[in-house]
Amino acid sequence: MAVWLALRTAALGAVPFARGAFLRSGLAEETSAEVNPWCLNYTEAAGDGPEFLEYPQALHAATMPGTGPPLMYMTDSGCSGSSAFGETLDVLLLQSGVERYNVHCNEILSPQKNAFYKSSTSMAEALMKMNQAANEAGKRLVFKGSLSGLTDEVGKALVAMGTKAIVFNRRNVLDHLVRRVRDCFDTVNGYPVDEAGHRNDLCFERRDSDVTTKAFLYPEKLIGALQAEVESMDEASQRLADVGFGLVEAFAMEDIFEYEAAGADGAVERSFKEWSKVLAAFDVKLKKQALSSMLTEGAGTWPQTRHSDVIHNIEAVREVLLG
Repeated sequence: MAVWLALRTAALGAVPFARGAFLRSGLAEETSAEVNPWCLNYTEAAGDGPEFLEYPQALHAATMPGTGPPLMYMTDSGCSGSSAFGETLDVLLLQSGVERYNVHCNEILSPQKNAFYKSSTSMAEALMKMNQAANEAGKRLVFKGSLSGLTDEVGKALVAMGTKAIVFNRRNVLDHLVRRVRDCFDTVNGYPVDEAGHRNDLCFERRDSDVTTKAFLYPEKLIGALQAEVESMDEASQRLADVGFGLVEAFAMEDIFEYEAAGADGAVERSFKEWSKVLAAFDVKLKKQALSSMLTEGAGTWPQTRHSDVIHNIEAVREVLLG
């Protein structure tokens, strides 16, 4: 049934490259340092912070030596593997001499996660203030973009600051749907269950739980849900173009983290090419040997699992897709 769906979902047996697993190095530990207070929810941050240039003069603030424009990786929705991508990117940036300013604070386009929003008249102004603070600290603003947060005003401000942007998503739409259902981001096309098939409410917290959480997918909605997933894959790229970024390069989670899959011939080399493209898009220089060494050390650290381990009604799903 539907060749394009078979191509998009790959073999029903394997769940490709669930997330970035290899981050266990001294550099990775540096990214776990004390959380920058300006990345806390603004209701928890004390005081109004340091003095900043007035908006819109902040647009023209000089970039200090050793710093640069913001770096944004844009996703179309949650469960794209962006957390693993951001963590691995931090390690590579540190190896290239670039330190992230907003440690542990990726979603700064959200007012609840951008402390500078408290003393600003808009999100655009808050981003400019945060970028100025990053430059003054000799660091870089690195964050995840979202369709809901990238308004016309925000896009204009980011373009004016010279922000470097890419798109990051999952190519395997079945895998993406399963994760969204297990995390409760999608409550229309299924629901999370435990090993016995009973509903559970762990949602996003399942990631830190020892309790097995699978997805029960509604068979009658599956084809429509996967079609919607495919159609949404280009939304992030189109939104970036609409706000003035033009064409930006897009990367798939499955390619970026292929090196972590056990027994994949040539996987390290293919992932090396993809990460090299990411760094080039961000205009970040890193010695090839450093990148190659990190990927080689992480090869095979996150073996593939099977869809039957994460989809409770796997036979019904198989029948819809392949029957």
